[in-house]
Amino acid sequence: MDYHEQNVKEEVMRLTNGRGVDAVLDTVSRQNATDSLEMLAFMGHIAYIAGTPDFTKIPSCTKVVSYQEIALAPAHTAEDKEAQSDLGKIGDKMLELVKQNKLRPMVAVAETVSLAEVPEALQRFSERHVKGKIVAKINLRKKGAVWNSSFLLSIKIRF
Repeated sequence: MDYHEQNVKEEVMRLTNGRGVDAVLDTVSRQNATDSLEMLAFMGHIAYIAGTPDFTKIPSCTKVVSYQEIALAPAHTAEDKEAQSDLGKIGDKMLELVKQNKLRPMVAVAETVSLAEVPEALQRFSERHVKGKIVAKINLRKKGAVWNSSFLLSIKIRF
């Protein structure tokens, strides 16, 4: 769906016969996550990265929503080697899914940043100051070998 051309909520509710969706992954903004709450089915789940939704917008004991905050920047800044390693494994898995055409990243790349610039880029992205996608270019050195890898900081997932 292209939110520029369609009313996403109306289209979701039409496609689900008024039921709503079981899950939302919001990477846009706090307001968008809040608006997405209305599209959730009973016992739906929302995961968000760019701001906590305002849960007061849904009456208590009506939808029984569960939620998960996705916070990647702290893994980069906390100097937690295990968390950073996990991010690398997640990136590898995502790239494998892209390679298998199970995950299709949007192609409009706004800029390319280094690994050290990722936290600041994620902050700008979360504040909606980026048009397009940000790619992190990562060079890894291990025992004389160099691996080059790119990781899309924001992807649009289509199933």
